[in-house]
Amino acid sequence: MSFNILCIDDDPKFLLATKVVLKRKHKVFTAPTFSNGLELLDSKEIDMLFLDVHLGEENAINSIEKVKSQYPHVDIVMLSGERDTGLIVKAINKGAIDYVCKPCPAEELLAVVEKNLKTRNVKERYSALIEDMNADKARNFFIGKSEALTTVLESAKRLKGYNASVLIEGESGTGKELIARYLHGLELDPGRPFIAVNCAAIPENLLESELFGYEQGAFTGASKRKIGKFELANDGDIFLDEINSLKPELQAKLLRVLQEKEFNRLGGTESIQVRFRVISATNINLQDNATREGFRQDLLYRLRVISLIMPPLRERKEDIPSLVDYFVKKHRRPGVAKKISQEVISFFRRYDWPGNIRELENVIQSLLIMSLGEEVTNVDLPKWLKGDCGSLLDPKTYENAPKLKADSIDQSLKDFLLKVEQTYIKNVIESTGGNITEAARVLKISRSKVYYTLKGSEE
Repeated sequence: MSFNILCIDDDPKFLLATKVVLKRKHKVFTAPTFSNGLELLDSKEIDMLFLDVHLGEENAINSIEKVKSQYPHVDIVMLSGERDTGLIVKAINKGAIDYVCKPCPAEELLAVVEKNLKTRNVKERYSALIEDMNADKARNFFIGKSEALTTVLESAKRLKGYNASVLIEGESGTGKELIARYLHGLELDPGRPFIAVNCAAIPENLLESELFGYEQGAFTGASKRKIGKFELANDGDIFLDEINSLKPELQAKLLRVLQEKEFNRLGGTESIQVRFRVISATNINLQDNATREGFRQDLLYRLRVISLIMPPLRERKEDIPSLVDYFVKKHRRPGVAKKISQEVISFFRRYDWPGNIRELENVIQSLLIMSLGEEVTNVDLPKWLKGDCGSLLDPKTYENAPKLKADSIDQSLKDFLLKVEQTYIKNVIESTGGNITEAARVLKISRSKVYYTLKGSEE
């Protein structure tokens, strides 16, 4: 990484020598007066300023204050022909970062620049990391002991110590980010960064700058340099959720980052070297999507070195009681001893949970708020959730039904089962908000079967 450096000094020989020394690695501007220097500060993106303490009638301390008030991001190094301890202290107090006595060897100037370069990078990265942290997402654990969950966790454990890219597939609400954080937490170094990016949640016109960062002045509103997510993830993990939402242009740029292990900030010319593991997630079948040319196949191959598939909740229903217990403790108000009845848990185990664990948590939170008694029963279940599904699927409904007399039976078994089937399909459609495609997926039948069965109810 290089700096834009400005040196303000009234000694032309020193300006020339400084430019010769520093231009090997950095872009250097010079000015013989403070007013000339201010013009360059206005027109150029200056990172570091070497400022002489004696510039005609200009007071050194006042000069620092003027620069820091107008250009707070500029780091100032004071220059002087004599070592004045009192002046050094005043300069540091007003915002200077260092003090150099003239004449000085080239190595000293370079050392000052390199030291500040490292310090600046640490500050920028620390600030960006603090901004990116989310304590609510820092948990690395799963609830449940079902075979479906245990299988994926055992697969995840085998990835410890490897830097291979991981693609996590699964329906919405199954815990794809949680397994990504679990993978990160398996590594021995707790200080490794974990940077999460929801590719669908960030507006398309902002996503590129979020991923790659930008230099000051790269576009309107870019008042200072911003460290991007890729740079923050260096030596750690970056989690790209809903990777399928990336537009083709960004897919191509991501592919280059994965291949070359380098990128440029927006508005920048310097290549930034990075090394991180990409953990991506999708709620659609990327293989099918790539076949239809919606997602680049070469990028898919790069992302899917390792594949993990998160099971939907309907495939791990034995975990529901444990999940219910956890969410009750998480969401009930302090001092309120509400609990979920066994009949509700039984209903939960019959329901297919198209929204998976996220839907279960939301339902629990709603029941704890809206139910009146100390125990939540089937009566408290929202209509959209239960419909007639609970009674239709509960075997006790038929076990305890009164015995029928032969002369009172007015329909065949086929007609009765058809009505049950029609009612169940209607309830599932209602539970999915009227989404026929989602209802067909939950029911594991085709859309045409849904329409055909419902049509029979109208005849």
